[in-house]
Amino acid sequence: MDIIISKNLREFRRKKGNTQEDLAEHLGISISAVSKWERDEGYPDITLLPGIAEFYGVSVDDLLGVGEGKKKEKIDAYRKKAMEHLSVGETGDAVGIFRELYAEFPNNHEIIGGLAFAIYVDYNGNRKNKECLNEVIALEKRILDESTVQILRDLAIERICYSYAALGDTEKAVEYAETACSLNSSREILTANVLSGDEQTKANQSLIIQLVAILQNAVYHVGSADWLTRHKTVLGLSELFFDDSHDLNAANAHYYCARIYAGMKDAGDKVRYHLEKLAECAKYIDMASGGFRYGGALFGDYDVVDRIDVKSDRETCSSLYSRLISHTESPMFDRFRGEEWFGKVERELKEG
Repeated sequence: MDIIISKNLREFRRKKGNTQEDLAEHLGISISAVSKWERDEGYPDITLLPGIAEFYGVSVDDLLGVGEGKKKEKIDAYRKKAMEHLSVGETGDAVGIFRELYAEFPNNHEIIGGLAFAIYVDYNGNRKNKECLNEVIALEKRILDESTVQILRDLAIERICYSYAALGDTEKAVEYAETACSLNSSREILTANVLSGDEQTKANQSLIIQLVAILQNAVYHVGSADWLTRHKTVLGLSELFFDDSHDLNAANAHYYCARIYAGMKDAGDKVRYHLEKLAECAKYIDMASGGFRYGGALFGDYDVVDRIDVKSDRETCSSLYSRLISHTESPMFDRFRGEEWFGKVERELKEG
């Protein structure tokens, strides 16, 4: 129990921004006694506990860490359930779970960040209620004001930037973007550089996947190039790193290349090529592991597991299939619909 007390005393003092001397003066004891408690070299007399709890505005149970294990178990179980809802697109249910947790534990920064994330994902799923983005911003600003955990702060800055951008406040979005770390100082690059052996290999494989996705996204925002050039550049990046270009950005690019070629004379072979490649991409979502398989010389069927993005991977395939079979959304493919290869693409994409 004294170990929990020492940890809690340090944490409460950090949050309140006071010194050991402040607590010692409040209790009428020596600074050395408070210092020993925080160094885990002893613990307060039981008669001092109410005074310490009063000074920090907490209960004696909170000070002693009573029930911390059960509290953590409850939080972990609820968070896991919320993330399961998110992974299958049930964003409203996930928001509801995080709101319950937030009501019970309003000062837990992981819960605050989880609620902000769930609200943001829910907004991205419907794009109807922009007002909810103000709540995301308010929650994430709390994390920036109160938390020293870097990953929580990084994620807070990211969501604040995107929320302000969606609200049309580019100036504020840029203001917060400029507080983020540089690319070379990111945790992914630093981790990949300091590890060794198999751990370094895995870290760099993950880093390459993220960097390729960043490059692909940047390509789509280069307005000086025509859209066919942009799609083909995205495919070139996928083929360079993943050999057979079996990633979801490539799936999108193949679909849009096929649409463009369908409007050109004598480009039927290119339409067929890109739609068949689109169907192949769908096969690389690994439903069993809950991730996406990356092949090629650099990866060797490397699995990225436990990614919330799996939901968007599945939705991407479902959306591409829906658009492909819809005359309204993809009338340019009407002249190919009776061909055997087109029917096969439809079946494979639906199954994937």
